[in-house]
Amino acid sequence: MRLHVRAADSPGWRYALLMRDYLRADPDRRAAYLLLKRDLVDAAPHVADSGTARDPWFDEEYLRTEQWAAQTDWRP
Repeated sequence: MRLHVRAADSPGWRYALLMRDYLRADPDRRAAYLLLKRDLVDAAPHVADSGTARDPWFDEEYLRTEQWAAQTDWRP
């Protein structure tokens, strides 16, 4: 289990809430993220424990999440 602490109203706080809501709203992207996590565990269980192994996926999703936020008028 992982616990992330972010200051309210910080960019990290906003991004965490945005990604959470985006994945809840888009079952295809949620499934893609789950597949990524499973692939990481299969490839190297110790790597999957590192948040940095997922960073490229999140980097690629960033623009999609921001577009979704604008289209849906999402607010934290």
